Amino acid sequence: MTSASGSSASSGTSNEQQIARLNQQIKTLTQQAKSLASSLEKASTDEEKASIQEQQQLIQAQIQALQAQIARLQNESSESKQQQAASTSTAKEEGVNKPTEENKINIYV
Repeated sequence: MTSASGSSASSGTSNEQQIARLNQQIKTLTQQAKSLASSLEKASTDEEKASIQEQQQLIQAQIQALQAQIARLQNESSESKQQQAASTSTAKEEGVNKPTEENKINIYV
C-alpha cells in the first residue's frame, strides 16, 4: 500500500494535492476490485476463489486506510483554516470594549 503519511502539509493546497492523489489511488483500487469480482465469477477452483477473495479483502483494507488518511488531511485543512480565521479575528478586535492605543481614554478623578 502506498501512503503519503508522515508529510504533514502546512498549506491547504498541499493537502488538496495529497487528497487528489489519494482519491486517484482509491479509484485505481476500486477498478482492481471490480476486475477481481469478474475474475471471481470465472474462477473454477476453491483455491482460486479463496485467493481472489483474499486479494479483494486486502484492496478493501487499502481503500479504507486511504479514506481515513483523506479524512485526516481534511481535518488538518479545516483546523488550519479555523486557526487562520481565529488569528485574524483576534488581531482585528477593536472598539469600545477593546480599546487600542488610538481610542483609549484615561480618566483621572
